[in-house]
Amino acid sequence: MKTPTKRSREQRRYNKVYYIVTEGEKTEESYFSIVKDYIPDEARIAISCTPSKGSAIKDILKTVKTVTARNTNSRDEVWVIIDRDAESHTTEQFKKLITWQKESGRHHIAVSNPRFEYWLLCHFEDSPTKDSSMSDEYVARYLPGYNYRKTLDQHRSRITLQSIQHAIRTAARYPLTSVISDTLGSDVWRLVHLLIPAPASSNT
Repeated sequence: MKTPTKRSREQRRYNKVYYIVTEGEKTEESYFSIVKDYIPDEARIAISCTPSKGSAIKDILKTVKTVTARNTNSRDEVWVIIDRDAESHTTEQFKKLITWQKESGRHHIAVSNPRFEYWLLCHFEDSPTKDSSMSDEYVARYLPGYNYRKTLDQHRSRITLQSIQHAIRTAARYPLTSVISDTLGSDVWRLVHLLIPAPASSNT
């Protein structure tokens, strides 16, 4: 008798798995570990987060290839979380990422401009600025001791369900026009709102 694989067991437990490849090695992965705690059990969805071995887009795509080589279900999705960071990623490099996205409707890119810290500030502010997003010291006003090289584990009590929902609403008001847009904003909300549905509106 064939022994069920870990993936086949997971398929029975979950309707859908979101495979997330992150540019950063610490902050993004630990953030989605926090998000995981707020995913409703009845949603029957799971997330699997894999940091890229390098921050270059070629390294990210290499990690994506490893992730997508797994026995993924046709309902599963693969998301790349990346900063716009024009100093590190050229438009030509981003175009390679866009080509990957176009290969499948299950491929998605969530860009933060200028960087992931903009998304973090959306949890606490209604309109973060570029300068504040670039400053770890400014982010530390809300997440004491914040450093992009460290995990967010010590800040679990501050990144609450309410603050996540606030971030979704805030970022959604300032959508990026494209993957290579120079507009200030973050597309991370598009993924997070799929993982954590908005509360039902009250008519009372």
